[in-house]
Amino acid sequence: MSYKNIVVLCMSLLISETLHSYSMVSQAYAYILGNQDLKQEYRAMVDQALTDFGVKYPEQVLVKKMNIIGSCIAGLPLSSFTACGIWFNQEYLDSCTSDQIRFQVYHEVAHYVKNHHPQLVATVVGWFIASLAGLKAVSKDNKLFAIGYGVCAVLLSGKLLVHIVKNQEKEADVVAACKLRSIGQGNVVQAHVHALQESSDQGLWWCSADEQVEYLKD
Repeated sequence: MSYKNIVVLCMSLLISETLHSYSMVSQAYAYILGNQDLKQEYRAMVDQALTDFGVKYPEQVLVKKMNIIGSCIAGLPLSSFTACGIWFNQEYLDSCTSDQIRFQVYHEVAHYVKNHHPQLVATVVGWFIASLAGLKAVSKDNKLFAIGYGVCAVLLSGKLLVHIVKNQEKEADVVAACKLRSIGQGNVVQAHVHALQESSDQGLWWCSADEQVEYLKD
């Protein structure tokens, strides 16, 4: 595949994500991440959260049960995932308290309404195109330098991805907490903060438990 073809492919993906062509893209994600319906009680909670966030037609949002593919791609167990739709690990939800479930649901809906996934894809694709262009430019004159450039681009893209995801996770937490407090469910946030205080989580893709407690305080 030529450089031009790769750029065209990346731009097509970028445009489809940015314009939220959910009717087509969401089905592609469903094929990969899971297309089984979530339990009705969980689906009803998601619909209520979408309504609380001002989504006009919550029933049209793709909400499904997650399979194991998402966790395999991420390299760690996932409780939920939001792209052009929302996927939940139903077995995980079954093990949670009602407050834990509600915070998880509002957190994922916050990702959805803030368009986090399209923003992430746009950034990664843009970085990939820029890296390809730079690599093509330097490879003409110095093969060794081109190899170094390629290695640096890969390393920097990893750091960029972690930085973006971590900021999105923080924003989703804060937005979810604000919404829950605004509808009189501050107790859900308090329960989540209490659980964090009992945790020593230092996850790569999100802030540490102590950092989460700090930014979720009233």
